[in-house]
Amino acid sequence: MFITDFTARFKSAQACTSNIDMEMLNLVTAEDNQSLLQPIQETEIKEALFQMDKFKAPGLDGFGTTFFKTTGILLKMISVGP
Repeated sequence: MFITDFTARFKSAQACTSNIDMEMLNLVTAEDNQSLLQPIQETEIKEALFQMDKFKAPGLDGFGTTFFKTTGILLKMISVGP
């Protein structure tokens, strides 16, 4: 009875029709696609990081962008080596 009542209450009054324009699926050009496939550059990461608010945490670990901005050089030196 629950399922019947739920279905009756939340059934769409209009028929389901798809309004998806299939032409829109090809918005990425071959040049854009090639650009998107390029490896991420260090300068792009730095630019994105420095545009973020200092109190925002870009990941689930809770470390704010201030942590990454101040320790970024140190972390880079550790990962790359002397």
